[in-house]
Amino acid sequence: MGLNFKWDADSFPDIWEKYIFIAAFGLVTAYSGGTIGGVFADSELKNMAHQIMDEIVLIARKRGITLPENIATESLEKANNFPYETKTSYQRDVEAKRERNEGDLFGKTIITMGRQYGIPTPVTQSVYSKIEKQ
Repeated sequence: MGLNFKWDADSFPDIWEKYIFIAAFGLVTAYSGGTIGGVFADSELKNMAHQIMDEIVLIARKRGITLPENIATESLEKANNFPYETKTSYQRDVEAKRERNEGDLFGKTIITMGRQYGIPTPVTQSVYSKIEKQ
């Protein structure tokens, strides 16, 4: 059938790699109102996304997830492959003031797991609390 696929005995690293990108960019775009390209182009927002990624990576490693050493930098660079004007789904939900959104999946989960594993998550906490107050 010519299906292109990849089989891994341990899918958790791939899941966490996706989560690192989606959670960080979702939080920062919802916080700033900027697009993925806008975050990547703004050194302050880009740094904020990188710091959130670093917090997630520490949690993943504490959970025993094997990730590449430079996963945060690699994840950040993926933003270059998106059109500048791309918005995240979490950002669109926040902008539309939807009660049900991905905030719990991103901000709340990172904060909760950080506490559980003794990993500080100050950037995620700051960003998420500001989003929740909007």
